[in-house]
Amino acid sequence: MKRFVKCRFPARRQAVDTASALGMDIDMAFYCISITSALPPEKRALEHLNSTLNYKSGVTGYGTEIFDHEQYLFILFANERNKLESWLDNAKAFLSSLDNEAVMAVSNIHVDFSEATNAYLEASTAYDNRFVMGDENILRFSDVSSAAKDIEPFTENYLEGFRRALYAGDAKALHDRINELFRILKTKKFSLFAFRIIYNEIVSMLLNKYLSYGDVSENSIRYYDIFELSRCRKVSDLTEILQQLCNDILRREEQNMPNENPVIGRITDYIRENYTDPGLSIGTIAEIYGMSAAALSQKYKEQTGMYPSEYLMLLRMEKAKELLSKTDMSIQEIGTSVGYYDASSFIRRFKQHMGMTPAKYRMLVKNASTK
Repeated sequence: MKRFVKCRFPARRQAVDTASALGMDIDMAFYCISITSALPPEKRALEHLNSTLNYKSGVTGYGTEIFDHEQYLFILFANERNKLESWLDNAKAFLSSLDNEAVMAVSNIHVDFSEATNAYLEASTAYDNRFVMGDENILRFSDVSSAAKDIEPFTENYLEGFRRALYAGDAKALHDRINELFRILKTKKFSLFAFRIIYNEIVSMLLNKYLSYGDVSENSIRYYDIFELSRCRKVSDLTEILQQLCNDILRREEQNMPNENPVIGRITDYIRENYTDPGLSIGTIAEIYGMSAAALSQKYKEQTGMYPSEYLMLLRMEKAKELLSKTDMSIQEIGTSVGYYDASSFIRRFKQHMGMTPAKYRMLVKNASTK
């Protein structure tokens, strides 16, 4: 069950087959994750809850104890959403009959097994809010936070920018992106849950890139332990972990770097030295180095993991963000200084890259620096 929560199965069928081999039936349409506080052993409460997970109720479930947290983790499966809702209603009635403060925190109901980690974070967030939720025995994530909806537009664009910096192997850009994330989340007042979601996506991206090297250290895996992640109580805790993980992985990248094609290295240097020229294009670079634009793009991606056009845009956007946050230059001036003929082209590219306009980004960063 812990492997399920950590999304360690690349495909749904693999998770179903692995569970089936252990005598567990999880091949159902809906599931949710719950976290239950320590239950009084003398009331045999845990045994009672387990006994209600059967085909008669339409809900099957499996649990495991999380010793460090003094919690019990349930993963509940059903083919009908209303069966899960009914089981939770019965669990609430049972817990309220106990003469103690037992609570069960519940995620939203999910369909996609690849969302299991997020489901655990939802349940964990609901559990963390138990002291401000009154006397409720069942704490639903849907009653606690709308953070997941709030961060969706921001997350997609942020993660794409992070991916580009990662594949460029640019340590400064990666650390700048993490610091930028910290500032923007702080300014927008996103919740700890929101940062946990983004953190999980980033770490997954990092590990997916480097697990292929083999011999990954236990420390690196520890960073991705979703149960450790749920123990972080401050955004700054997670920021420090991300910075350290990036350092570790970039060092590993250097150790495993294949012999570099010197032409690709020279092309990278050329882009870095000339990215502020609005006339710079992949076609002109290809002509200088005696190859077609398509061949250049393919060779560059094979060695660096990103297209040269992506690297060019990354350099321009990183410089633009620096100028937006540290100078009072106009949007027009910044666009021209980072390689765009006009403000409209710059604004369009910046919004595509960051998910917000340059003016909005400047306002958020400057507001954060005054707090």
